[in-house]
Amino acid sequence: MAGADHKEQQGGWSCICGQHGNQGNFCMVCGRPRPTQMQPQMPPPMQPPAGYPVMPQPAGGSGDNRVKIALGLVIILLAAVLVFFAVREGAFGGSDESNSNYSSLSRQSTSSAPDKAADTSPAKDTKPASEPNAMRSDLSLGGMDLGLTVDDMRRILGTELSSKAKDGMVFYSYPTVQVGTRGGVVTSLVSETDQAKTKRNQHQGSSLADVKAAYGTDYTESQYDGKDLYEYSFTSLDGRQGILRFAVVQGTDSVNYISIRIPD
Repeated sequence: MAGADHKEQQGGWSCICGQHGNQGNFCMVCGRPRPTQMQPQMPPPMQPPAGYPVMPQPAGGSGDNRVKIALGLVIILLAAVLVFFAVREGAFGGSDESNSNYSSLSRQSTSSAPDKAADTSPAKDTKPASEPNAMRSDLSLGGMDLGLTVDDMRRILGTELSSKAKDGMVFYSYPTVQVGTRGGVVTSLVSETDQAKTKRNQHQGSSLADVKAAYGTDYTESQYDGKDLYEYSFTSLDGRQGILRFAVVQGTDSVNYISIRIPD
């Protein structure tokens, strides 16, 4: 290289012909021009391969500008993702319940809360003993009248606890009264509890004075098995003559049981 063949000396420059100390621009012996020193060349900037997209650089762009542009793109992307999920969950257009499965489930859970609090216990098929029927005759006890049918009995008292057949009759047991039927018609009623009352509000435990005050003194009196029996005569719903009996233990003034029947 020319820079290697010619070496500048402190007192001048040397020519390739061997002349040293030249001061001008030409060799004093051979007249060759003074060689110029080669300036270091910077390598050309790297160019992207053909077809590679090149981001346009702003005028006077720098590395800081590129970082800012990249951050801006990231922020835009994140915002787009947030908007997408917000729309999906029903944050916008909240009146459209179909936009959000989560919202629908929440509303269903809220609306189903009263259903969870509802009573799911099985229905009872017996009525409370204290619930009287509108008794229509004086041959009535615990909500039942003589002359009603078995279907009427179950409608009023519910399902019986037990039943048994005896002497051509069927007897149905309830907590407050025993119902006797013949041919599907109620023909007798017996109670030994103060929960079953007559039409005139008498029951086991009532005093004999209260019974006489309610029904009068037109009764037939007899004794049986250590009890005084006070019997009143009335007509049943189906037109038959029946008996209302109050049994009082002898020596007391309190009703021990009440029975109503159609005489055989």
